Amino acid sequence: MTPMIDPYNPTLPSIIIVSLFGGAYLTYLTGKMLRRSIDLYDFMMLAMVALLPLIFVLFPMIANFGAELVGVKLPFVIMFSALFVVLFIIAHRLISKITKLEISNRILLQELSLLKALIEGHAPKQNRKDLQAATVKRKKNNN
Repeated sequence: MTPMIDPYNPTLPSIIIVSLFGGAYLTYLTGKMLRRSIDLYDFMMLAMVALLPLIFVLFPMIANFGAELVGVKLPFVIMFSALFVVLFIIAHRLISKITKLEISNRILLQELSLLKALIEGHAPKQNRKDLQAATVKRKKNNN
Protein backbone atom coordinates (compact mmCIF):
# COMPACT_ATOMS: atom_id res chain seq x y z
CA MET A 1 0.00 0.00 0.00
CA THR A 2 1.46 3.36 -0.98
CA PRO A 3 1.32 6.18 1.54
CA MET A 4 -1.39 8.73 0.93
CA ILE A 5 0.84 11.68 1.82
CA ASP A 6 4.16 12.90 0.59
CA PRO A 7 6.47 12.34 3.57
CA TYR A 8 7.82 15.58 4.93
CA ASN A 9 11.57 15.69 5.49
CA PRO A 10 12.86 19.20 6.26
CA THR A 11 16.22 20.27 4.91
CA LEU A 12 19.03 21.53 7.11
CA PRO A 13 18.57 25.18 6.00
CA SER A 14 14.85 24.93 6.88
CA ILE A 15 15.67 23.57 10.32
CA ILE A 16 18.24 26.32 10.94
CA ILE A 17 16.00 29.18 9.75
CA VAL A 18 12.92 28.03 11.66
CA SER A 19 15.00 27.35 14.79
CA LEU A 20 16.60 30.80 14.65
CA PHE A 21 13.22 32.47 14.16
CA GLY A 22 11.64 30.41 16.95
CA GLY A 23 14.48 31.08 19.38
CA ALA A 24 14.58 34.81 18.63
CA TYR A 25 10.81 35.21 18.83
CA LEU A 26 10.53 33.23 22.09
CA THR A 27 13.36 35.32 23.58
CA TYR A 28 11.57 38.51 22.55
CA LEU A 29 8.26 37.28 24.03
CA THR A 30 9.94 36.21 27.27
CA GLY A 31 11.44 39.69 27.63
CA LYS A 32 8.03 41.29 27.10
CA MET A 33 6.46 38.97 29.66
CA LEU A 34 9.18 39.68 32.22
CA ARG A 35 8.61 43.43 31.73
CA ARG A 36 4.89 42.70 32.21
CA SER A 37 3.99 44.04 28.77
CA ILE A 38 2.00 40.86 28.12
CA ASP A 39 0.42 38.39 30.52
CA LEU A 40 1.05 34.65 30.70
CA TYR A 41 -1.98 33.70 28.60
CA ASP A 42 -0.95 36.06 25.80
CA PHE A 43 2.61 34.75 26.05
CA MET A 44 1.42 31.17 25.59
CA MET A 45 -0.80 32.04 22.63
CA LEU A 46 1.89 34.10 20.89
CA ALA A 47 4.53 31.47 21.65
CA MET A 48 2.47 28.94 19.71
CA VAL A 49 3.21 30.98 16.57
CA ALA A 50 6.87 30.00 17.00
CA LEU A 51 6.43 26.59 18.61
CA LEU A 52 4.17 25.04 15.96
CA PRO A 53 6.67 25.49 13.11
CA LEU A 54 9.48 24.33 15.41
CA ILE A 55 7.59 21.14 16.25
CA PHE A 56 6.88 20.45 12.58
CA VAL A 57 10.49 21.05 11.52
CA LEU A 58 12.24 19.30 14.40
CA PHE A 59 9.82 16.36 14.56
CA PRO A 60 8.68 15.64 10.98
CA MET A 61 7.09 12.35 12.03
CA ILE A 62 4.47 14.37 13.95
CA ALA A 63 3.70 16.33 10.79
CA ASN A 64 3.43 13.16 8.73
CA PHE A 65 1.23 11.46 11.34
CA GLY A 66 -1.06 14.51 11.56
CA ALA A 67 -1.41 14.68 7.80
CA GLU A 68 -2.18 10.98 7.59
CA LEU A 69 -4.66 11.23 10.46
CA VAL A 70 -6.55 14.14 8.91
CA GLY A 71 -6.19 12.90 5.36
CA VAL A 72 -4.38 15.75 3.66
CA LYS A 73 -1.67 15.24 1.09
CA LEU A 74 0.81 17.86 2.34
CA PRO A 75 1.71 17.95 6.07
CA PHE A 76 2.36 21.68 6.14
CA VAL A 77 -1.38 22.24 5.56
CA ILE A 78 -1.90 20.96 9.12
CA MET A 79 0.68 23.43 10.47
CA PHE A 80 -0.87 26.41 8.70
CA SER A 81 -4.34 25.36 9.83
CA ALA A 82 -3.14 25.19 13.43
CA LEU A 83 -1.50 28.60 13.07
CA PHE A 84 -4.77 30.06 11.73
CA VAL A 85 -6.63 28.64 14.73
CA VAL A 86 -4.09 30.22 17.11
CA LEU A 87 -4.33 33.58 15.32
CA PHE A 88 -8.14 33.49 15.41
CA ILE A 89 -8.05 32.82 19.16
CA ILE A 90 -5.66 35.75 19.64
CA ALA A 91 -7.90 38.01 17.54
CA HIS A 92 -10.99 36.95 19.49
CA ARG A 93 -9.24 37.68 22.80
CA LEU A 94 -8.15 41.12 21.56
CA ILE A 95 -11.66 41.96 20.38
CA SER A 96 -13.05 40.97 23.79
CA LYS A 97 -10.48 43.16 25.57
CA ILE A 98 -11.26 46.14 23.31
CA THR A 99 -14.99 45.77 23.91
CA LYS A 100 -14.49 45.74 27.68
CA LEU A 101 -12.24 48.81 27.44
CA GLU A 102 -14.84 50.66 25.32
CA ILE A 103 -17.55 49.95 27.88
CA SER A 104 -15.31 51.05 30.74
CA ASN A 105 -14.30 54.19 28.82
CA ARG A 106 -17.94 55.09 28.15
CA ILE A 107 -18.83 54.71 31.84
CA LEU A 108 -15.84 56.80 32.91
CA LEU A 109 -16.75 59.57 30.45
CA GLN A 110 -20.31 59.64 31.77
CA GLU A 111 -19.07 59.87 35.35
CA LEU A 112 -16.61 62.60 34.38
CA SER A 113 -19.38 64.59 32.70
CA LEU A 114 -21.56 64.33 35.79
CA LEU A 115 -18.67 65.38 38.03
CA LYS A 116 -17.91 68.35 35.79
CA ALA A 117 -21.56 69.42 35.89
CA LEU A 118 -21.60 69.10 39.68
CA ILE A 119 -18.42 71.13 40.08
CA GLU A 120 -19.65 73.87 37.78
CA GLY A 121 -22.97 73.93 39.64
CA HIS A 122 -25.12 73.19 36.60
CA ALA A 123 -26.38 69.83 37.79
CA PRO A 124 -29.52 69.40 39.86
CA LYS A 125 -29.39 67.36 43.06
CA GLN A 126 -30.89 64.35 41.28
CA ASN A 127 -27.67 63.97 39.25
CA ARG A 128 -25.70 63.63 42.48
CA LYS A 129 -27.69 60.54 43.32
CA ASP A 130 -27.17 59.23 39.77
CA LEU A 131 -23.43 59.77 40.09
CA GLN A 132 -23.29 57.95 43.41
CA ALA A 133 -25.32 55.05 41.98
CA ALA A 134 -23.07 54.85 38.89
CA THR A 135 -19.95 54.89 41.05
CA VAL A 136 -21.27 52.10 43.26
CA LYS A 137 -22.26 50.05 40.18
CA ARG A 138 -18.83 50.53 38.61
CA LYS A 139 -17.05 49.46 41.80
CA LYS A 140 -19.18 46.31 41.94
CA ASN A 141 -18.39 45.50 38.29
CA ASN A 142 -14.65 45.92 38.90
CA ASN A 143 -14.73 43.46 41.78
